[in-house]
Amino acid sequence: MQSRVAYWLELCDDDLLTAKALLSAQRLLHMGYFCHMIAEKA
Repeated sequence: MQSRVAYWLELCDDDLLTAKALLSAQRLLHMGYFCHMIAEKA
């Protein structure tokens, strides 16, 4: 179970980096999608 949690949290970290890059590029719709995915995974 612990390894599954760690896996999902790693995915959240990657998605957060992507969301930040999309925010910098003013791609707000796509950034919002990644933030939504982070919330679902966490």
